[in-house]
Amino acid sequence: MRSDVVSVQAGSSFAWAPVPSYSNQDPRAANDIIDQRIRRAVEQALTEKGYRQISDPASAALTVAYYVAVDERQETRIDSWGGASSRWGVYGAPQFSAHTDTYTEGALILDLTDRASGRLAWRAASRKKLHTGDGAQDAITETLRTMTASLPSQAR
Repeated sequence: MRSDVVSVQAGSSFAWAPVPSYSNQDPRAANDIIDQRIRRAVEQALTEKGYRQISDPASAALTVAYYVAVDERQETRIDSWGGASSRWGVYGAPQFSAHTDTYTEGALILDLTDRASGRLAWRAASRKKLHTGDGAQDAITETLRTMTASLPSQAR
């Protein structure tokens, strides 16, 4: 989603925003391994689109931050069968069964903030069911490429 007030210019410089550390974050997502993988994927996705990374947030046109959430979700499915039909009508009682599946859902939000104004310039979000392997570098990199697809890119 793009801001109507602040624009993102292709080829702009970016730096990581200083983000506060919260002690109540879920350790499945808030750990050094996942942090390094997400940062690497963000840097790669932005660089591929022509943005220039610099180390000093005070000198960057854009500051970058991400947020991760992991949640347990439940999904209930009801199946029915029985109650056979013939040319004389339906006979037999239908049968029903309910199944509840518990799964883990992950959400990733990427924010680009205009450093000069301090206003959010662009945001992307991804939410999906998590499976074994979704924390691998390749999976995270592909997710970030998809998320940044709408960012303006500089011709190379």
